[in-house]
Amino acid sequence: MQEEKALVLQSVMRGIIARKEITQLRMQEMQFLGMMRPAKTLDEIKDPNNPLRLKEKVERQRFEDRLEKEASYNAAKDTMEEDILF
Repeated sequence: MQEEKALVLQSVMRGIIARKEITQLRMQEMQFLGMMRPAKTLDEIKDPNNPLRLKEKVERQRFEDRLEKEASYNAAKDTMEEDILF
């Protein structure tokens, strides 16, 4: 019984390892054929002109602007409510 479980576990692990190796080989082949871009280097990621970094910066700025405008809107709304009621 123990041996059967060990055999099943070994075969499952061999399958997982084989699938990982095949996936890695496919990725290498696709890079070689030019069908897939190689992974970015650390220099490319740290580049200040990286479009992803610029996108994050714009999103952060828009979020901050939205919070600021929402606060001013709520303040103006409260002021208008006070003016109407009194």
